[in-house]
Amino acid sequence: MDVLGQQRTTLVLEIIFASLSVFALWGGFVLGMGLEGALTMLAIVLVLYNITYLVMVYERAGYDKTRLLNILGYGGISAGIALVAGILFQTVFL
Repeated sequence: MDVLGQQRTTLVLEIIFASLSVFALWGGFVLGMGLEGALTMLAIVLVLYNITYLVMVYERAGYDKTRLLNILGYGGISAGIALVAGILFQTVFL
């Protein structure tokens, strides 16, 4: 975003999502979700941040949104595979 002269937009986005990250982690502990629940909430916020940032960059740079959807689709498939692998690992080895 710096190349496009959008530093202020990036700063605002960073402030919002950094605050949300802290509150998600803190909220997970306060709500009694434990470490695993708090980290899950934090991970959700970070995924939302990254998707938001990618969409903003693609829009501001004028890139083809179809390509972005392909990238996000592949990322979703990869995340799904990693999730299934993690569940299988916990089930078999722990």
